[in-house]
Amino acid sequence: MPIGLLTDIGSSFGLTEAAVCVLWGVCATVFSIAFQSEVIRATDADTSSVAMSIFSGIFNLGIGSGTALGGVVVSGWGIGWVGAVGAVIAAASLACCLVALIRSLAVRDRGSGRARSRPRPATPGRGV
Repeated sequence: MPIGLLTDIGSSFGLTEAAVCVLWGVCATVFSIAFQSEVIRATDADTSSVAMSIFSGIFNLGIGSGTALGGVVVSGWGIGWVGAVGAVIAAASLACCLVALIRSLAVRDRGSGRARSRPRPATPGRGV
């Protein structure tokens, strides 16, 4: 069941909203810790502190720009458009990730010799 629907089910009770907020916070924390551990794993000991600083800056930039964009949407079009604008951003992000994934897999396959290739047709007049 989506988290947003949980608030509709128990909207007259404060406990449901509190539980949803706790669940949301746990999910956000796990997400952040997973990415931080991946950044640390992908770097060596000498550069991990710089990489974590960059990660933290990008994370905070995302929070700040999301807040600014949300403020612009609410001020301009109203609060009812926040979800629609968020959906457009999520769809664009998904498209970018899929393009990057497909390109990455194509480069990997090309480098390992696993790229799909059609067999060459036999050329007439040349030995088989």
